[in-house]
Amino acid sequence: MNKKGISHVDFVISLGIFLIYIMSIFLYIKPLGPVFNNDRLVEDIRDNFEDETYWVVKKVLLFVDKCDGNITVDGGGYGRKTFTVSGNEVKEVFLSGSGELVLKLIITEGCEAELGAVSDIRGVNKNKVSSLGNVSSLGNLEYSELKSKLKVPESKDFRLIYDGDLIGREVSGQGNVYVREFKEFEVSSEGVVTHKVVNIGIW
Repeated sequence: MNKKGISHVDFVISLGIFLIYIMSIFLYIKPLGPVFNNDRLVEDIRDNFEDETYWVVKKVLLFVDKCDGNITVDGGGYGRKTFTVSGNEVKEVFLSGSGELVLKLIITEGCEAELGAVSDIRGVNKNKVSSLGNVSSLGNLEYSELKSKLKVPESKDFRLIYDGDLIGREVSGQGNVYVREFKEFEVSSEGVVTHKVVNIGIW
């Protein structure tokens, strides 16, 4: 009988039993419930915050020729703007709203004007941020709804500070808090872009 061959079989069987034992230990000590990576979770909260607060402001160029009167740029669901013009002008027209952008010119008789290129300015709408609520107005129910809206796991608490304004719940206790800061572009209805700091903390 080949004892060397038997020893190899014994080794393979022993190794298999050992690996099964190790895997069983890892399965046994695996924590209940999902395990969240803090860095990934903060990125998800940021993405969901942007989904809730971003909007698009349309910038349209208006070329005016030989006009002394009123010109209205009608953007359909994006509202309308009226200007009093004189002579030759090039204006940047900013339209904000939602739905489909359908542009139409309403001009005084004798005026000549045409619309140029349309570009999108995308960023945070301050009013949408305000509608999320702040710590002074959030009860437990509202806080739960906010967590659900931003897809924060039930097992986690969070707070978000947007340009100094608190959204969510202030940090309490002495637990570890994971914090990251981002920069966002805030866009006004007149197309003005400003830089804002967003600070997200989870615990």
